[in-house]
Amino acid sequence: MQHPLIVPQLDGQRLLGGLKATGSSDPDILYARKEELLQDTRSRRMYATPAIILGLLMSLTVILAPLGIPLALLGWWNRTKSKRNIETAEAVFTDYVTSVGARAPART
Repeated sequence: MQHPLIVPQLDGQRLLGGLKATGSSDPDILYARKEELLQDTRSRRMYATPAIILGLLMSLTVILAPLGIPLALLGWWNRTKSKRNIETAEAVFTDYVTSVGARAPART
């Protein structure tokens, strides 16, 4: 069971397995599957920014600093892990789409 405050690490093999599990070479279907796999990571990244801001604001007061500093660090760490997961997913997606001979969909 994963901890609700910590972003799980997504490795390339898991993402590649998720893309292969679709059984399709259509880039739109593969893109949708990639976005589905990254949905949890993106939502946790969204929650990391308020944690950083709140932690920094709490750190301005002496009484709340022991809570604010770890909160800001946790937010920064989750944001960094999320960014790494997204970069890994983009690289795996691009490699897989080119290996099956399809063109990657244009990003908006």
